[in-house]
Amino acid sequence: MYTRAVRWLSFFTLITASCNLTDPSSSEDESEQLGTAQQAVWSLPPPSWPPPPEGSTCLTFQRGLLGQVQDTDISQGNGGWIAGTYPFQWTGPSPYSHWALYQFDLSAIPAGAQVVLAVFATSVQWNELTSVVRAHRILTPWTETTANWPNWGNLANWDPTVEGSFNPSGAGYKTVTVTPLVQGWVAGAYPNRGLLLEEDPVVLHGYTSSEASQMNQRPALYVCYTTSGCGPNGSPCDDENVCTTGESCLNGQCQGGTLVTCQAPDECHDDGVCDQQTGNCVPPPKADGSTCDDGNACTENDSCTQGSCGGTALNCDDASACTTDTCNPYQGCEHAQVNCNDGNACTADSCDVTAGCTHSAVTCNDGDACTNDACDPAQGCVTLPVNCDDGVACTVDSCLPAGGCQHVIGCAPGSACAQSFCSNPGAVPPGLAWICNP
Repeated sequence: MYTRAVRWLSFFTLITASCNLTDPSSSEDESEQLGTAQQAVWSLPPPSWPPPPEGSTCLTFQRGLLGQVQDTDISQGNGGWIAGTYPFQWTGPSPYSHWALYQFDLSAIPAGAQVVLAVFATSVQWNELTSVVRAHRILTPWTETTANWPNWGNLANWDPTVEGSFNPSGAGYKTVTVTPLVQGWVAGAYPNRGLLLEEDPVVLHGYTSSEASQMNQRPALYVCYTTSGCGPNGSPCDDENVCTTGESCLNGQCQGGTLVTCQAPDECHDDGVCDQQTGNCVPPPKADGSTCDDGNACTENDSCTQGSCGGTALNCDDASACTTDTCNPYQGCEHAQVNCNDGNACTADSCDVTAGCTHSAVTCNDGDACTNDACDPAQGCVTLPVNCDDGVACTVDSCLPAGGCQHVIGCAPGSACAQSFCSNPGAVPPGLAWICNP
């Protein structure tokens, strides 16, 4: 606690010295010490900016130099105090963490310009130990005359993504490159609501704000831009040559494009050249009669005619009446067999390569005299037995394989019979016969 108090006392001694608020009761030696401290603080050199990229214009935004600038410090420990007009800011704990807010008016950068470099600088006037201070994009509006912890002290007000960082140990200007952040502001990718500095709540660092009496102690933003349509090195660009492609930016200049290659679009054209007015390729046609392939299997003898490939139709006739001849553009000639089935089971269907389909009658004779043979169009040959029944009870009827029916007088085997006159008076010849009793 004593060490922190001594450090704070030293810091406020520098503040008092810088503001010429020397205590009238101080001794001559004390006044001399304060003067030495003041000289050490205010004699620090201005920020050292990196060299401007080739072909770029650079501006330094700083209160009193260019553009409107606002900055402030907020901390839970400050409560509702508004620090926008105070000449100092902090990051780190005292004991609550401090956030330092900055915003620069970039309207001096011309519309359509491409930012190629952006560096933020702040003057460290007091520190405890080495640390890492991180820069973040601010998401919500604020003003230095109204922002305090109760109305703005919320983590949701700034993006946790780190845009850049620096080591704040040692007095003097510290710089951090924030090119992507400023590119987004200028390009309109997101609104310019400034940047915020913060560090882990371990050590405390103090900075002079835009209210510092000496300009070379105020925070600044150094921005380099081009109006050639080029952005960062390696970003795509247009060199305004319609016959080049793949251009990229290098040090603010668009270069490195390769000429468009105009390859022949087909077999009936030669390689062309790029039209400098339109950027279109103009391939000349090959001479008529040049060989080519139109990709159609149904043509032959393909050749070029006025830049188009074509051939004569392929003859697929195989001189057979038993095939249907067609041509497939991908496979060539195809020959499908003709279907000669007439749907009649009483015909034998076949095809003759000259005459085409033929249909001859089916023969259903099975060579058996005891069957009647016929043909049904749906079923084909049908065979039925010959009926030899003569209707006479005293005869045994049968069919002879050689042909014809026979009728033998007598009883069928197994019948109960008795000899008697035939009960059929019309029997020829009349005589004894069997009377069959079933």
